[in-house]
Amino acid sequence: MEEIFVLTLSHHRRFGEIILPYFIEKKTGDEFYKVKERLTLANLDTHKNKLDDNKIAVVKLCEEYNDSTIVKLFAKKKISTKDFLQDIDDEFISNHIRPYIEKRIQKITQKILENNYLFYHKTLLNNIYESDKISFANKSAQTIFNFEKTEEGTKYFLTIKHDDNEINLTEKAGFIIANDPCVLVLENTLFRFEDIDGKKLLPFFIKEFVFISKQSEQKYYSSFVLSTLKKYKVNAKGFDIIDEEINPVAQLSLENSISTEPVFILRFKYGKNHLIQKNFSNNTLVTFKESLEGYSFNRIERKLGYENNYIAILNQLGLSSKDKITFIIKKQEQEISIYDYINWININEKKIRENGFEIIQKYNPNDYYLSSYNLKLDVNDTEDWFDIRAYVFLEGHRIPFLSFKKNISKGIREYILPDGKIFILPEEWFSRYKDLFSFTEGESDEIKLKKQHFTVLQEVLKGVDKEKYKKLANIEIKQTEEKIPEGVNAQLRPYQTEGFSWMLNLQRNNFGICLADDMGLGKTLQTLTLLKASIDAKRIEGNNNQEPIINEQLSLFDTPKKTKSTKAKPSLIITPTSLVHNWYNEIKKFIPDTSVSSYVGSNRMPFKMLYNKFEVIITSYGILRNDIEEITNTDFFFCILDESQAIKNHESKTYQAVLQVEAEHRIVLTGTPIENSLSDLWSQMNFLNRGLLGNFNFFKNEFLTPIESNNDEVQREKLKQLIQPFILRRTKSQVAQDLPELDEHMVFCDMSESQEKYYETEKSKIRNNILDNINKNGVEKSSFIILQALTKLRQIANHPVLIDENFDKNSGKFDDVIRKLENVKNENHKVLIFSSFVKHLDLLANFFEENNFKYSSLTGSTTNREKVVEEFQNNDDIHFFLISLKAGGVGLNLTAADYVFILDPWWNPAAELQAIARAHRMGQKNNVFVYRFISNGTIEEKIVSLQKKKSNLADTFVNDNNPFKGLDKNAVMDLIS
Repeated sequence: MEEIFVLTLSHHRRFGEIILPYFIEKKTGDEFYKVKERLTLANLDTHKNKLDDNKIAVVKLCEEYNDSTIVKLFAKKKISTKDFLQDIDDEFISNHIRPYIEKRIQKITQKILENNYLFYHKTLLNNIYESDKISFANKSAQTIFNFEKTEEGTKYFLTIKHDDNEINLTEKAGFIIANDPCVLVLENTLFRFEDIDGKKLLPFFIKEFVFISKQSEQKYYSSFVLSTLKKYKVNAKGFDIIDEEINPVAQLSLENSISTEPVFILRFKYGKNHLIQKNFSNNTLVTFKESLEGYSFNRIERKLGYENNYIAILNQLGLSSKDKITFIIKKQEQEISIYDYINWININEKKIRENGFEIIQKYNPNDYYLSSYNLKLDVNDTEDWFDIRAYVFLEGHRIPFLSFKKNISKGIREYILPDGKIFILPEEWFSRYKDLFSFTEGESDEIKLKKQHFTVLQEVLKGVDKEKYKKLANIEIKQTEEKIPEGVNAQLRPYQTEGFSWMLNLQRNNFGICLADDMGLGKTLQTLTLLKASIDAKRIEGNNNQEPIINEQLSLFDTPKKTKSTKAKPSLIITPTSLVHNWYNEIKKFIPDTSVSSYVGSNRMPFKMLYNKFEVIITSYGILRNDIEEITNTDFFFCILDESQAIKNHESKTYQAVLQVEAEHRIVLTGTPIENSLSDLWSQMNFLNRGLLGNFNFFKNEFLTPIESNNDEVQREKLKQLIQPFILRRTKSQVAQDLPELDEHMVFCDMSESQEKYYETEKSKIRNNILDNINKNGVEKSSFIILQALTKLRQIANHPVLIDENFDKNSGKFDDVIRKLENVKNENHKVLIFSSFVKHLDLLANFFEENNFKYSSLTGSTTNREKVVEEFQNNDDIHFFLISLKAGGVGLNLTAADYVFILDPWWNPAAELQAIARAHRMGQKNNVFVYRFISNGTIEEKIVSLQKKKSNLADTFVNDNNPFKGLDKNAVMDLIS
């Protein structure tokens, strides 16, 4: 016998009609099926091979309302199934348990219809007959409400329509197995409804109609009949149902949401009587009307296609909605304000109205301007300014754009129009035009923008006439390659020629210049080339044919010579004291026909005398501060600041002093325009192009705080755009192809005043001591004393503290070395620092630790050489490697470094070359810069001289066991002269 899977409609003694799954079988000759086994979760696994997935799902649904499951879900305390079923009251079953069961029955009946499972009405315990079989209505049944109005009253009854057949319920065998929506078994046929509660059908199983008396008709028609017409098919007799066809009008209303945030609410207006939202429960809109002629209804079917089209338009215009009722503006990661909604209307108003929308304002009592606007700009180019005329056109108003300056500058979105309406300024105006108002002057209709702020026009020009835009959009510093002037004694590298050309073009446009190339790339040479070209072009006729008066107060660097018959207005170079000597030498080397003098020293001649005789005057920041009144009584062709980070503090006397210098052209040179803060940049830019970045308070609020505290990328880009035309910075890696593999520089350092005094005192003592020893013992027997004395002078030339722990003043060389090391670190390079004296390296190590700079160190006492080298090579945070010349001269591969600092010269240049070779060797991918630091007026100059001559004396000092053998007293004393 074959087992058959069936579902049966059974009656539970407490819960009513339920559906249960069984296996049944039928013996040959029997008229009935024998119930073999009920399927439950307990035996489901043993039958899984006989069941498909849908049947298994049905079994599980049936098990969700078995007795034990019901007890677990609905019992408030632990109780037996028997006691629960005995004690539970009928009301609780009706209100809670029965709805739970019916939801599962509805799912099961859907699966019966979909899969055509056999379905029986099981009335007996063990047997099922063919007459118990329940058939399925193949699609949902429809309820028809019938109303018939007569003179006595109104009859109301229901019929069921299925497959074009109307079925009356009265006195038919039927019962409801699920109420909402209704599942009905009528004369062994199962009907499913989609839109009616089964309770509405119950009265008509026992009677043909319900009668409504004439006295109750008005209330009945205005409520029950009205609501029925909205949801169901109605047959009407004795009153009218008038169908209208109306296309909806979309109403977009700006309102407060429940959370008091602004939103758009979309409603649809059908005629005069219906204003609905998309989620309105009925697709039929009905209006009840009572007149002398009787009752009537106007009925409108919603046009869902129209409604959906309105929604699509709002989506296309940038709104989004989860429920198709409440619409919000799409905006990523930003708070949305009422201003955004007003601006959205301003921008899209024409499109909204053209597409049939009405705009309603219910947000608050304020009367916002909800129409479109138009900003028109016109820009004219004059010699020193851009003249900008701009107007905003609103419905019924023409307002000068300058009227919005206060709003845009202070971030105020609301502007009161003459008629009292509130115009909300577009958000983009604040980012696009704030800079314009920050850097412009003007009254009434005309706005004036200085030429130095030409980059601000890049945003403004978007609103200008196309042809004028093409013209003005080309405002920029055009880069043209200029010819190197005659008389420059140097072969400029390609990037230096480019730098000179860039500077010359800026000068021609009367803009200040910041050259910020990496250390070692030749900022001085590029500047001197510009200076030479400018002086040649601007020398004026003069009557300076006389020989200059040679005054005893001329400094060491002054050049008494016959002046040219023509002379340019003097240029002033301001530099740290230690670099005055270098600048003087570089001018004499690269542009020798330019007359130059220095204005330094305690015995300096009057500034006016130098001003009248020389084309270039070099002074220090300290002298400038002290003699500012004398210097500012004159004006200059160029004012050039070297190491311009010296004026980074805008509150310092140095900054205030340089700001008072009058000059036609201004240049700053620095490898690190920003050392610690963006405020460093402001002071230098303000010196170059006054007002370029506004006053300091403006700069602080607009750029400094947003960028440094809030990492504001927008303001960072604005600042970059403002300064970029005036700053040129090239790194070594950018110009590597133009550089030699090894670039060597000699840096001459002036001793500090206290250091020089100390050196001279000790030198005098040493000379006397050496003379006494030589006179008594001869040169050869005095060799130890001589070597000891010379070493002492070399140490003082570095820093007196190397021999005197109580020396508490500064060292000129040490200060110069620190400044260049900070530049190297700021430019993210690595540097090897060699010295003959471990104490000198210790001084630097102390400085690094005080400033939290990471460094490596290698001296004779270092035991883990490989680890130290590897750490320096591979750790990007370590920029400095301190190495004693003897410990690190050979055997090291330090190609991570691209700078080498030799702090003090060695007798034998071969030792220095070995040190340089630690970085400049196979595997080095970068160009290497070597800086040798020499203290002026000390024994170090003699050592350099010996290196150049490759004299026997230098060789003797290094290689001979008795270095002074064969030397006379004069040769020895010359070393300490």
